[in-house]
Amino acid sequence: MSASEPLCLSTPRRTRSFMEITGLWLLLALFVALPFIRRVGWPAALRIASDTTVLTGPLRPDGTIDYARAVDDEYALGVTPDTNAAIPLMNAVGPGIISADVRAEFFRRLGVEPVPVEGNYLQSEEQFFGSDRESLERFRVQFPVASVRPWDAEAFPEVARWLAANESPLKLCEGAFQKERLYAPIISPGSGLLIDAGNGLISQCRLVARLLSVRGTWYLEAGQTDDALADAASIHRLSGLVSQHPLPIGQMLSRAIEVHALGLHAAAALSGRLTIEQARRQQQMIRSLPPLTGVARVFGRAERFQTLEILVASFNQTYGARLAFDVNVMLRHVNRTFDEFDSAMRQPTPRAQQEAIAAVEIRILNEVRKEPSHWELLMSRREGLSRWVSSMSLESGIWTLKQGLAGERRLRSARQMAVLGFVLAEHRANHGRFPESLASLTPEHFATVP
Repeated sequence: MSASEPLCLSTPRRTRSFMEITGLWLLLALFVALPFIRRVGWPAALRIASDTTVLTGPLRPDGTIDYARAVDDEYALGVTPDTNAAIPLMNAVGPGIISADVRAEFFRRLGVEPVPVEGNYLQSEEQFFGSDRESLERFRVQFPVASVRPWDAEAFPEVARWLAANESPLKLCEGAFQKERLYAPIISPGSGLLIDAGNGLISQCRLVARLLSVRGTWYLEAGQTDDALADAASIHRLSGLVSQHPLPIGQMLSRAIEVHALGLHAAAALSGRLTIEQARRQQQMIRSLPPLTGVARVFGRAERFQTLEILVASFNQTYGARLAFDVNVMLRHVNRTFDEFDSAMRQPTPRAQQEAIAAVEIRILNEVRKEPSHWELLMSRREGLSRWVSSMSLESGIWTLKQGLAGERRLRSARQMAVLGFVLAEHRANHGRFPESLASLTPEHFATVP
């Protein structure tokens, strides 16, 4: 450098690195996206609380509620092997109805040793006839008739063979009808979800009822009226035991079982074989049956838990689901709706109950119909989308509730008809014929004409 050149005091300009430039662009993108992020929100985390999950335990390793175990713990409360009808029933039906991977745990919760895999156990018609399809088809024609009117082996030979093959294990069931409780452990193989819990023993109770119903009508034909009425009482007792089951399947099967009892009652009332005293005892027995309230109890508890659990399981499947939905909003919306249904089912009259349930149903269906557009899905708050999805999850529950309540109404009517049938049987036993009109039954038997 010459003396005439000016001295440069500035430093060379530094070139920014790739990482610095990338960081600046990311900051700019974040600034632009910030309003959208504030509207959508960060991935939500499940909040365990009374207004979301209802229960706070027991917890699975992933931190979610183990509803199957919680429901089973409530179901088992106060049950012992001495009071549990499941013990004699398992001796009659065998362990094959329980999934092999949970069988050891099933019997551990029952508090007894597992029954042998091989044995003389109850057989359905499919098991009994096996590959003999012709006999099975004849059985399917004969059974519906044999279950509602007196019959003998000559009239219905396939039914007689099936009944005889099940005679020994059916006798083992008789010990169950004297028990106070029926606890069949609720264990969910595989997924662990409450909706996947096995119900093998509860389902087999319907097989027991079918056998009792045709044995009862066989007794009627043989002139063993007291034995036939005892079988009808046993079916009623079995129905009451099954109704203790905390899941919707238990209520459905309980009603189906009682239908068999009422069919046997109808056969007895029309048989012309009842004495006045027998007819009166049956009237009193049917009138003293416990009220039908199982649907409301189970819907408000187990059906709610199933819906909550499915939403949580779906939410936890992917990161995208956790970003798109707020599971806590969904759970709170579901719980508020179930609370509304609970309130509706406590209405004082059937008509008021139906109107209150319909009002909740209409609200849910209107929410579902308001399907958001793609733009609304992109720009709307996550809360609205979460409420919409949770409303869709409630549709199947509404169907379950309506079907269950309709089944209870039909069963109440069937009970009233059974009482009427035995009043007619009493009149027939007393006068040698049925009354010319129902008006002649008042006021001795009914305040007004049925």
